[in-house]
Amino acid sequence: MTMGTDDWRAELKLLATEATQRFLVVDGAALTSSISNLKGNLSAELDVLAAAFEQNISAVGATVGMPVTLALAASEGSHWQRIHTAERIRARALDAEPGEDTDALEARRASHAREGASKRMHDFATSPDGRGALAADACRFLLRALSSADLSEAANELLRQGVVLTWSALEMLSRDLFETMLNASPTRILTILREPTAKHRLQSKFTLEELATAGFNLSASLGSLLPSRQDFSDFATVKAVMLPLLDSEPDVGAALDDKALQVLCQQRHLIVHR
Repeated sequence: MTMGTDDWRAELKLLATEATQRFLVVDGAALTSSISNLKGNLSAELDVLAAAFEQNISAVGATVGMPVTLALAASEGSHWQRIHTAERIRARALDAEPGEDTDALEARRASHAREGASKRMHDFATSPDGRGALAADACRFLLRALSSADLSEAANELLRQGVVLTWSALEMLSRDLFETMLNASPTRILTILREPTAKHRLQSKFTLEELATAGFNLSASLGSLLPSRQDFSDFATVKAVMLPLLDSEPDVGAALDDKALQVLCQQRHLIVHR
């Protein structure tokens, strides 16, 4: 008795729900699409920062999404083996052509099997049923892996490291943006100093050695000196200093008010400090 379409879809949905609770499924293009769209409208200096942030986020996605990548590869490999084996059997029906020796015949049969299997695999992988079967097998692969205590803990640790790496990418972006903007226009520091909360969090005392390193001229190096004294791992500091620095743009305010950023920072703090 074969499983009906509705039953099969219900099973696939259940498998996907269970798997995505423990593993991250990454759509690489969608993950950084907003950054890619933004880059073309930025100055050369800011475009470099956006490109670095895009690369860092892509790296996080590739790293944390590795189990799903491996599971899909295993699923595709299993179906390829099934399809290729069937094509190799069919290819045995090919007879030798005039003057063709045994080695040449076997090579032609192998080539015929590969070509046929490649087409059938493509048709299978691009069909709704094929995509569903590949996804279901990948989910089963992942869920079976969780039966091992070591692999289960490794999956959890990978997600935790994904949290840390994601926040680190945002922290690096904030620090680099802070430095770049103040180096280009040191008077922007006044907008930060006018905000009591931001001023309170801004560490602006320099040693003589630091001033000497800057040639006692902060007109183009204020941004390079200040970031080393700011705690950009703290979300409250990032929000306090970056909002006035970016002219209190509504979009910036909305982004920095996103609850997900606060939760991300709190999770990172719990993981790093155990």
